[in-house]
Amino acid sequence: MKTSFLFVFGAGALALMCLLVFAARKRRDCIDYKASKAMDMVIASLAAINISGLFGLGWFALVMLVYDGVMFVELSICATLFTVLALFTGGGIALAHRHKKRTAIALLIAGAVPTLMAYGFWIYLETHPIDWR
Repeated sequence: MKTSFLFVFGAGALALMCLLVFAARKRRDCIDYKASKAMDMVIASLAAINISGLFGLGWFALVMLVYDGVMFVELSICATLFTVLALFTGGGIALAHRHKKRTAIALLIAGAVPTLMAYGFWIYLETHPIDWR
């Protein structure tokens, strides 16, 4: 389970780095540089949280598929959550490109809060394993 933490958080860090680099390139022609930089950093970090959530859901579905086989209900729940989170992330990034940054932040927060809660629960389960006996 420790390698999955490294995989998911590494993917989130890589996504954050890429999003910040693309935002810095886009920001060159901006008039209000400081306000735009802060909003772009918030948008990039929320989008990176959502992208790491997508990687985490994909990893969870893959592990479930390998170890437990095809379980239709559980895999369809994972696919639905993956789609909803991808729509939140894509919509937030699209709104940010349309210069509607406050709406983009609100949409990205709607996806990032459940992702952070799921990762917090995952870390809790990792540090406090359940005894099934």
